[in-house]
Amino acid sequence: MSAAFVSGGVALLYVFIIYRVGALTLIHYVIALVLVIISFPLSRVLLFKEPALNVLIDKDVGLIKFTKNGIFKTNVLEKPFNSLHGVTIKHTEFKMSNPDGVEFVRKIALGHGTVIPGFGLSEHIYSVECIFEHIGDSPENIIIYSSNSEKEAQELADNVLNYIEQEE
Repeated sequence: MSAAFVSGGVALLYVFIIYRVGALTLIHYVIALVLVIISFPLSRVLLFKEPALNVLIDKDVGLIKFTKNGIFKTNVLEKPFNSLHGVTIKHTEFKMSNPDGVEFVRKIALGHGTVIPGFGLSEHIYSVECIFEHIGDSPENIIIYSSNSEKEAQELADNVLNYIEQEE
């Protein structure tokens, strides 16, 4: 609902500004409609930080349901609970592949009196993955969370594992 108010506000602000500057024509109303169509899903994802993925583990039904919220479409993937082999944390490190280029850009930035914090440093990503039995050769991994904080990823993985292992 908040995203609808934001998108309506953006369109009304545009119409008000055009009204104050000059005359409103049909094209201005069409532009306002396009602004509503564009700003509604963008505000849901970027402004209100709706989760991109929801995971529902229902042990009673024996199903794990992954719901991926898209801008215009929602995708649902269901897996049997008994095909879950485990939950792991995967660490990935992204390093700069061109240290000479990094140093060159750093010198140019310093020459302009600017500092780019963290530029050229490697980045560590910790992802929590559910490992499922796959019909073919290898298991299927589904990433349910990723963060640059190992502690956050470990806490989530522990919570999921505790819930899975918990007796009813």
